[in-house]
Formats: sequence, C-alpha cells, structure tokens
Amino acid sequence: MTEKVLIIDDEESFAHALSRSLERYGYRSQTASGIDEALWKAAEMRPEILIVDWMLGSASNGLDLIETFRDAGIGSRLIMISGFSTEDLRHAIGRNHGAIEFLAKPFRVEELVELIGNSDAARPV
Repeated sequence: MTEKVLIIDDEESFAHALSRSLERYGYRSQTASGIDEALWKAAEMRPEILIVDWMLGSASNGLDLIETFRDAGIGSRLIMISGFSTEDLRHAIGRNHGAIEFLAKPFRVEELVELIGNSDAARPV
C-alpha cells in the first residue's frame, strides 16, 4: 500500500515542490496552505503521514493543528518542520506534544524520506 502524505505549509511553492519530490519516492501526497484546508483534506484523504509547518501564517501554529489531528485520530506519523529551528523549540515540541518528529528547514528530501522510515526508498521511482 502506498502511504498517503499531507503537507501543510503556508509557503505554497515549497509545499508543492516537496509534494512532487515525495511522489517520486512513491508516496501519494497532497498539500494544504492553511488550517481549514488542512482539516478538510485530512478528513477526505486520511493520510498516514502529516508534515506540518510550525508557523502557518501570522495567527496560527502547527502545534494547534497537530492536536486537532490527534484528537480526530488522523495521521499515524506527525512531522513538524520549521525554518525557526532552535533547541528550545525542539524540546518544547517533544515535551509538550509527545512523539512528534522534527526537521529543520531547509532540508533535503532524502532526509525526510529517511525520517519517515521508508527503507525501500533508496532512490526516486
């Protein structure tokens, strides 16, 4: 079965580029640029993997969205991405939100694939 990935990032060009890259590794992916769109798409596609940007516009953060997903039982893997990578942020995410994985922007798609743990993804399809 092909894993489904939902990428939530308000930088739409980044999200679409990441989606295309993951599809070359065999994932089925979609993007959302805001909370409402993310909730709608997640309910529709039921992704196994959620990749959520920490900052989603001026009034939102990805941690709130992740809590909503967890409450709804959506996504078995949660990966937080951020260009604001600090050790304090990493510790706060881990301490307050459990087993969320974290990846600092910029990153290579190979790093993300490795984090996801797809051992069959040695190279793009």
